[in-house]
Formats: sequence, structure tokens, C-alpha cells
Amino acid sequence: MQISMLKGYDKRKILFSLFDEKLKFIYFHLVKFFLRLRVAILQQINEFSVAYKVTIWTHMLLLTECNCWAENSKGEKLAFCFSGDATSYNDCSVPEPYSITFLDTKSTDPYFVHAQVFLSLRDPKNRGPIQSDTCWKISGNRKKPSFTKLI
Repeated sequence: MQISMLKGYDKRKILFSLFDEKLKFIYFHLVKFFLRLRVAILQQINEFSVAYKVTIWTHMLLLTECNCWAENSKGEKLAFCFSGDATSYNDCSVPEPYSITFLDTKSTDPYFVHAQVFLSLRDPKNRGPIQSDTCWKISGNRKKPSFTKLI
């Protein structure tokens, strides 16, 4: 149907209504496309990231300081119990829990938990590989620290 053949109709209204219908069609499909894209991206993020929670109970001899952290299998530090680095220690003689939560980018990649007592002659306690939420207890003293799994 040609617009010039229409008599008695406002040509501008017809053009705008045809144009408006095409825009609605394009807008509808664009919105549908971006919603599907958003769902696909969220599925990918949830599929490849897992949050782990590590709880560490401290119960050491009076004025004993310790530090604990989590690493992935490549040795990259994922999280620290008390601060943002491995050099700072905290008073571990007060029995209280410290929780660290971190995202692991691949659910198949295990992590390791490490604990070290300040001024101890022993090496850091290393536990792992782990692929779930865990709870640990660090106890003892500088000469003989103990790092045991509770759950």
C-alpha cells in the first residue's frame, strides 16, 4: 500500500504509526537479548566461583601471638585472619573465633590453611588441600603449637 494512494488520511500519522511499530519490535527484541545475556553471564559467574568460609578458634597460652591465612594451590594468598598481610600477628591467647571468607575462582581448585606462631622455632602449620568450609583450632604455646581441624 502506497502512502500517496491514501486520501483523507493524515500521512504523518500513518508514517509515525508504522515507524513506532518497528521501533517497538526492535526494542522488544533488544530487551529480550540483553536479559538472556545477563542470565547467561550470571550463570557463568555462579558456576565458576565458590565462596569458602574458614573459622579459626584461638586458644593459646597468655600473650602468644599468631597469624593464619589461606592460599590456593599455586601459593597465592587468598585471605588473612587478622589483617591484610602475613607479617602482622594478633594476640591468640583470647579464645575467640576469627572467620575469613574468600571466593575461589574455580571450584575444582583446592585451598590450604596456614598458621604461624610469632617467635616460634617451628615452621608454619600447613593444612590442606581443602574444598569445603572448615573450622580449625590453634592452641598450645610458642614451643609446641597445635593446629587441629574441628569440623
